[in-house]
This record gives sequence, structure tokens and C-alpha cells, in this order.
Amino acid sequence: MPASRPERHLPGPGLTPPVKASRGPLFLIGGLIFVFLLGVFWAFLGLLPDPLATAKWPFSTRVTDRNATTLTTFPSPLGYQENRRLADFSPYLVASVLAAEDHRFYYHLGLDPLAVARALGQNLKARSLVSGGSTITAQLARLSLGLYPGPRTFSRKLKELWVALLIERHHSKDEILASYLNSVPTGPLSWGLATASWEYLGKDVQYLSPAEAAFLAALPKTPHLNDFPRLNQRRAWILGRLKAKGLLDEPSYVRAIKEPLSLKAPRRPFLAPHFLTRLKGRDLIPALAAPASLAPASLGPGALKAPPTSPLKTTLDLTIQKDLEKMVADTASDLAALGLTQAAVVVLSLPKREVLAWVGSTDFFDPQEGQNDGVLALRQPGSALKPFIYQLALEEGLITAGTILEDGPIDFSSSQGSFTPRNYGETYHGPVPARVALASSLNIPAIKLIKALGPKKVLKRLNALGLNFKDDSDFYGLGLALGNGEVSLLALTNAYASMALNGASGEPQTLAADPKPAGDRPKTLSLMDPGAAFIVSHILADDGARALGFGRGGVLATPYPAAVKTGTSQNFRDNWCVGYTERFVIGVWAGNFQGQPMGKVSGVTGAGQLWRKIADYLVTRYPPGPLKPIAGVVANEICPISGLLKGPKCPNGVREYFLSKLPFPKVCDHDLMGQNLAPELSLTLISPKSQETYAVDPSLAPDYQLLATKVVVGPAINEVRWLINGSLIARKTPQNGRAQAFLPLERGYIKLTVLGLKNQDIVAETSANYLVK
Repeated sequence: MPASRPERHLPGPGLTPPVKASRGPLFLIGGLIFVFLLGVFWAFLGLLPDPLATAKWPFSTRVTDRNATTLTTFPSPLGYQENRRLADFSPYLVASVLAAEDHRFYYHLGLDPLAVARALGQNLKARSLVSGGSTITAQLARLSLGLYPGPRTFSRKLKELWVALLIERHHSKDEILASYLNSVPTGPLSWGLATASWEYLGKDVQYLSPAEAAFLAALPKTPHLNDFPRLNQRRAWILGRLKAKGLLDEPSYVRAIKEPLSLKAPRRPFLAPHFLTRLKGRDLIPALAAPASLAPASLGPGALKAPPTSPLKTTLDLTIQKDLEKMVADTASDLAALGLTQAAVVVLSLPKREVLAWVGSTDFFDPQEGQNDGVLALRQPGSALKPFIYQLALEEGLITAGTILEDGPIDFSSSQGSFTPRNYGETYHGPVPARVALASSLNIPAIKLIKALGPKKVLKRLNALGLNFKDDSDFYGLGLALGNGEVSLLALTNAYASMALNGASGEPQTLAADPKPAGDRPKTLSLMDPGAAFIVSHILADDGARALGFGRGGVLATPYPAAVKTGTSQNFRDNWCVGYTERFVIGVWAGNFQGQPMGKVSGVTGAGQLWRKIADYLVTRYPPGPLKPIAGVVANEICPISGLLKGPKCPNGVREYFLSKLPFPKVCDHDLMGQNLAPELSLTLISPKSQETYAVDPSLAPDYQLLATKVVVGPAINEVRWLINGSLIARKTPQNGRAQAFLPLERGYIKLTVLGLKNQDIVAETSANYLVK
């Protein structure tokens, strides 16, 4: 009998057939509940503290020259790291990092379930924790917690995940990605791909090829160049990922794979080292100060809201710096046998006084004395201070540029002893115009000016210019004219910059942008009378006025307008040359750091030679213009013999500048035309005058008691002879229409005869009678 079948119940009146229950509503309700709970959880995360809010990182500081060439990077206490905006990174680099580390970064909340599932499978297969499926956010969490480097453990992973969720809750994706790019480890003491780009590739992170970008993206997994094969293999893998995602076409991919990478150890240059040392010493580098609360193990990625770090741009021109470093080394090498083993140079641009070059020694890396900085060392300036003395005397109305000053033997006696100064060349020149006395660097007139002005007033002016002498005029006395104090090359060069700028105050600038707010910057003051400063500049640029002391056409005679002054300290221990055009001022010191005397190396033959090389080099980059008269200065003709305004009987008037605020000197009344000679054969005795009386000082040696005589001659006369009571005492060749001689003082009535010769023939004669007691 066949088995019976179960009955089928058909629907009938009042009956509902049984149906299988639908799960759709349950899934919908469950989904809504999950979304609600997720929203509550997400809102709850927002109430918790941002784990990066207190993360601090003292970023390193990259220092560049004025043309953005890197000079060095000063590390923070924890290493090298820059903070850059996401937009600063090459698009190739961003794409490479996402492809290599987290290609679903913009689609998860800090945890990538697919990556976690993949990692879980790999860990089960290996029966150990070999992969964590970390997202970029999780890696950032690891860095912020100070968990890098360290062992991979389950508890660490949970902690990273929790912090990653908090980071995602408090920050945008772009902020997180930028912070990761800035913080990822890339080598010893090196953090962030911007830092790695400079150190390994020598370029900014904005300008990368696909191959370079892939190389940098490979660094976080292999941050050591000694594993280059593995690093290069990962680079190729990343390039393949970019090609697979359509971010590189076939030709670009092939070029990138074949592109060679010439890598070295991290490039951390230290160029213009004395200049950088100065910056560091002035606390201009923010990276050098770490927060006290920062523990060395806490490698925080920095505040994500912090502004990007920008390079510290300086005023230095690295091209000029390198060329001047070579000139300094060559000069010291050429003169080493004479004891000149070191030199220093500083160049300031005008009018801003920006430091264009700073060379402190011949070789900073010389272990013996290279790190001594001759730009900052205090040394005696010799005659380099004289322009400031003359400027003050002009300003005070004590002299004009044409005033005749006596250059002859003199003794200054005091209760402290006797001071008998001498000129550099051990000769004296008698009456000379102030213009010639300054340009030719005569000692006696300068000392007399200090005595007339008072050492206290002179010292006050020098200190106002920033030369920082001891505030004790009795300590220096009249010796200030000879540079018996000590100054730095930087301060002296800056004081000359004030002279070049007609007295304006200011400080040397080392940064391209002044970090001080405009209201906090010191106002420009007038440190000296502008007109007097201009007149001094005009004198220092006058090669004719310099001829008496240095001859015409020497190393200081430039084919372009330049005011320049040398200085030589006692026993040739230091020599200086400082000069300027309207575009720049150059300061040069030469000598040795032991302070040993050099072999007759003067400011002209030592520092002057180097100054001229530098000036000739700089004018090709900063062409100067003429020294233009300024308001408050007027020109007039003077008599070159008396220094007074040219009178009707004065031949050959000379144009000279005067301060308009001061009265003009009187008109000259000398009768120089009484000999009725042809002008080319004229011979005029200016001093001594007839019937004058002189006294011999028994306390002084005869060598210090000489009578200065001076004559003016016509151009045809080529020799002058002096006779005392008929005996020939001296003979000279005229220079620039003048001749001078120093005659012994012999007691009695003296008849002085002066003869003018043309080709050994006497063509003119003059005389004077005087009494010596």
C-alpha cells in the first residue's frame, strides 16, 4: 500500500495559508540601530580629547640664502623635520604614498576592514603577527603615542586603533595626510618626506619626478640607504601600483623605472659657517629651543593646525660668499711668508645694510684657528677711525675741507709723560689742506683735531656709531686718532655704512624679512651731519688728494666712484681697508689671530689689495653711480695755498665743498703774482714768511725740531733747491705743483734761498729772512 502523503491544506473560508516570515524589516531596523549607535559613538568620540592637541614638535629650521639656496638645516633637539602644507607636496608623491600605504585612505574612518581581514589571514597563516593592516591614520597614531619603534603586540594595535579613531574624529583627511607626510621616519634623526627630499635628493618636495616620488614613498618601510636593493625594489613596486591605477601611462612608467637615483648619505650642508654661527648665537633659530615638557621618546607629529614651517631666508648671497672665501684664502696664501695668515671680509648692501657675504677666516674647518671669526674679533683699527674725526670737525665748523693744517713734528707733554706722534712714513709735509691730510692719512693733523675737539666728544661720536669703546676718554686720549682702541670689523664696516648713507643710523641685517613688527623697529636717526658725511665721502674718493701719502693710481684708485680708507695698527699687527660705493660697503681685516707683527704689510699692500679685488668683483653685480652732492652742501672755489675763498690775485682756484649752514671762510688776500714771472716758471715761497721768529726747545732732540717749508711752482720747474746762508740743504722734485722740505733750526739770523730749476738751469729764485732763538 503506497505511503500516504501529507495533506495539503488549501485556503478556505476564514483560513490564512502559512507563509515564511520576511527578514527585510529586521535588517532595516538593525541597520538603523547600527547607524544610530555608530552616530552616538562618533558623537561620543567628539567629546573626548584630541590626542594630537597637546602633541608638540620643535621643527627644524632650514636656512637659505637670499636666492633660496640651502645653507644649512639646524635640527631640533629630536632631529630634522619640516612642517609643510599638503599642497606643498608633489602630486606624484601624494599618489605614491597612498598607493603604497593606504589606497582606501579617503574611504575609511581610521580602520580599513579589508586591510584588517587581509592582515588577519596573513597572521593566521604565519601563526605570528606579521601584518597589522595599519592605515595612515593608525601609523600617525603610533608616532603620536611614541610607540615607534617598538614590538608589534595585540595591545599596541588596539591602542593605535583607538587613537586613530579619535584622530579621524577631530581632524580632516587632508590634515591627517599632511601630518603623516611631515612625521613619517625617513632615516637617522630624519622625519618627514619634505626633509628627506632635501637630504637625499637636494630639492624641494614640490619638484619631484615620479621615480623620485616613489623612492621617497618607499622610505617609511626602509628608512636606511644601506638596504638600497630592497628600497629600489619597493620603489619599482610603487611605480607599478601607480601604473595599475592609471596614474602613470606606459611611457612615463618605463622612464621612471629606468631613471637612475644617485643617492648619498643625507646632505646636510654647512655653508657660510661663520655667518651661520652668528645667526645661531643671536637666537634667531627657533628650532634650537625645545619645550621643557617634550620627552625625547615622545615623537609627536606637531600640531596639525600649526602653520607650515618656512625656510629662514637670509640676506646672504651664496655665490658672492663662495667667491670671496676663495679670494680670502688666496690672499692669505700669497702673503703668508710675511706673517699675514688670516683675513676676514664682510659686505653690506646699501641702503638696507643687508649682509651679502661674511668670511671670518681663511678656512672655518681648520682645527687650529679656523673657527675664530675675524668679522667679530676686536682688533686695533689704526687710521681707519680718522674719517669720523674729520667728519665731526667739519660738523662743528672747526675746519673746512680746504683748511690748511700743519703737518710737522710736535710733542704733547702732560703729567703722564710725553707723546710724540709720527707719520706712517716717518716724514712730514708741512701745511696741507684738510682734504689732503685725511685722504693721505697724516697722523699729526688728525691728532691736533682730536685735541681741538676734545677726546670726550670724539669718543661719544664713535660710540654713537656703534663702535663700543670703553666710556673713558682719558683711557684713550689723543691716541684715538691712531686707533688705540679695539673694534670689530662688523661694527667698523657698519659705521662706514652710516657715513655712506650721509649719517643715517642702522644695524646690519641678516634676515631677508625683519622678524620684528614694524612698530618695534628702531627709527632711523641721524648720527652725524649729512653734509659733513658727504664731504668726507668725497674726500675718501679723491685719488688726487690721496697722492701725497700713497701716490696716484694705486690700488685704491678705482675706475668707478668709491670712497675708501685704510688702517694699520702698531707694528703692523693688523691692517684694514673699508670702503663703499652707493650700492655696497666692504670691510676687510688682514693679519693673524696670534697678534704677531707682520713684515711691513700695510693697509694698502695687505687688506687694500683684497678690498680692491672684491670691489672690482662686486661692481659687476651692483654697478655704482656718482657721489651726488646733497642738500646742505654747496661748492665754491678756494685758493689752494691758503684754503680761503679764491681772491682776485689767487691763481688756479680749486673747487671745494662747504656746509651751507656755516659761514664761508674769508676771501684770500695773498699777493702771489708779484714776481712778474711766466706762470709756468713761477716760484712762490708759502712758508716760512720773512721776519718770522722761531725758538729752539732745549728739551727736544734736534730731529724733532725741523722747520717745515713749502713752495708752489709752475709746471715747467722740475727741481727745487733750498739753501741756508748759501749752503745747499735739500733738493726735491715737485709733486702736483708743490714742493716741501724740512730744514734744521740753527740759531741766528737765517737767509733762506729757494731756487727753481728747469733741466738743471736756474729759472726762478725767491728768499726769506727769519730769526731762530
